[in-house]
Amino acid sequence: MYYLQFYFLSIFLSNFIMNKIIGILGFQGAFFEHKNILDQLKVSNLIVKTNKDLQKIDYLIIPGGESTVISKFINEQNLLMPLKEFILEEKRPVMGTCAGAILLSKIILDKNDLKPGLIPAIDIVTERNSYGSQINSFIKNIKLDKIGNFNCIFIRAPRFKEINDPECIILGYDNNNPIIIKKNNILLCTFHPELEGTKVHEYFINNF
Repeated sequence: MYYLQFYFLSIFLSNFIMNKIIGILGFQGAFFEHKNILDQLKVSNLIVKTNKDLQKIDYLIIPGGESTVISKFINEQNLLMPLKEFILEEKRPVMGTCAGAILLSKIILDKNDLKPGLIPAIDIVTERNSYGSQINSFIKNIKLDKIGNFNCIFIRAPRFKEINDPECIILGYDNNNPIIIKKNNILLCTFHPELEGTKVHEYFINNF
């Protein structure tokens, strides 16, 4: 009887996961790379550029790229308030990678200046380009909690300088620097998981 119940539960969960539609904010940056990962996983996905697109999805990925450029497009397309509603009020699952993590931080540190984040999803201070310029990019194999060993690719990467939210959980470090954190419906990475395998996306899909 137990095995029969487990079998039907497994089918239910499998169908639930397959029926999710994951949106990728598609204004600038590595959104096609995220789409490629989701296609590999056979997960329904949609490039999001309008509020109409946003209304069709269950989960959202905000990719790496240039945070100021992505912010500009969000404002130009009148998406800021719908995104805040999706993330902060409806608490839909959202993953922000690199620039996406910057946009979802409460405070941004930029050349010694503190600025409010665009969508203050987690009470953290995140420094832009903290590791240096493009030539300082690097790859490092790091064991991530609940995910496993992963080749983390850092490209003009930000750094989580302060984590002020007690509900925030750190899933991985680089030399004592948090590089992947989660809180409730939010997952933030300072690296580019879309460039190296499917593990982080699988964790996001299956645990949020």
